[in-house]
Amino acid sequence: MPNEAGNQVKLGHSDWLDSDEAPVETLTVSWEPIWIIGEGKARELDHARSSAVWPEATDEDLTSPGLKEHLTAPLPKLMEEFRSAIESLGFTY
Repeated sequence: MPNEAGNQVKLGHSDWLDSDEAPVETLTVSWEPIWIIGEGKARELDHARSSAVWPEATDEDLTSPGLKEHLTAPLPKLMEEFRSAIESLGFTY
């Protein structure tokens, strides 16, 4: 399909339609990944340990299923400790 300047416009393997009127034919929309190069970088598990404040975590702990549950389990206790600390300083929590 030509664009406003008369140039053929392609998006992936499909024609791109830029028009004021709806097309007569049936349109099919599909997703195609573009600009994906390589497989990603190596895991930085030491950074994960630091961010999670979990220095004793093993590589297996950080890569196994259920990581979210392991990380969120201590949060209620931490929030209670935080609240106590804030209120002990005279602040309103």
